[in-house]
Amino acid sequence: MINLGTVDKYDRFLSLKELYKQFKQIAGKEQVVEIGRSKNKEPILCGTFGTGKNNVLLFGYPYPNEPVGSLTCLSWVKILKNNPELLKQYTWHIVPCADPDGAKLNEGWYKTPFSVKQYIQGFYRQINNQTEWSFPVSYKDYSFQKPTPQTKVLMNLIERVKPSIIYSLHNSGFSGAYFLLSKDLGPAFMRSIENTAKRLGIPMHKGAPEVPFAKMFKPGFIKLFGIKEEYDFLKKIHEDPLKQLIGGTSSAEYAKKYRKNAFSLVCEIPYVFDPIMANTSRS
Repeated sequence: MINLGTVDKYDRFLSLKELYKQFKQIAGKEQVVEIGRSKNKEPILCGTFGTGKNNVLLFGYPYPNEPVGSLTCLSWVKILKNNPELLKQYTWHIVPCADPDGAKLNEGWYKTPFSVKQYIQGFYRQINNQTEWSFPVSYKDYSFQKPTPQTKVLMNLIERVKPSIIYSLHNSGFSGAYFLLSKDLGPAFMRSIENTAKRLGIPMHKGAPEVPFAKMFKPGFIKLFGIKEEYDFLKKIHEDPLKQLIGGTSSAEYAKKYRKNAFSLVCEIPYVFDPIMANTSRS
């Protein structure tokens, strides 16, 4: 079992330059390669670790205002190096920043201890063309085939490694923690997550899912959804999907194109309670 006490604590989020520097130092330069470039020609890096038959893909910054996952990538590389059994079980592909252009536009609120005011003043997130929701999809009479350059980089990686597990490293804003899973792993798994959150002082989200069409396994645990579920919901309430839908699908849904039973997980930990940011100001 991994000791969560070994996870690093940070007093602020890292700029893209700082993140890449630390990632290369922790991972080892020989383990890290550039797998593509963003729209603004920023490099997108990937570290590969282990020799296991099954591939796991983790990537940070699925949205540009969600930097927690980038720090998770740094800590996870250290955990892998200290747990060789994980390196034998899987081959790990870790992308610390999937949207470097957007990440750089959020750096203004990284420079001081976290506060809601600083966050609001420096916040950036695309309305459309989000890296996580620009994967191509065709469903019934709806089609989206315009992935962003960043999304194309992830598409190529998914096509190459065909991950058995894909973990898009999101974080929520100011709700309790909640988790989206591509399948129900049973009550014992969910209890273990709840117990871990309680031990770390992180409250669980007990309200409704973030969208009205999502299925809830139990409060705080939601069935992962994609454009197909949204399309069917719009039809059900007599709305025209072709007038409402503006983007593509998620990495989780796209990964199933190459491995039908790929398992996907999204962990939504709020800024206010995230243990990685436990030493920062809450003003």
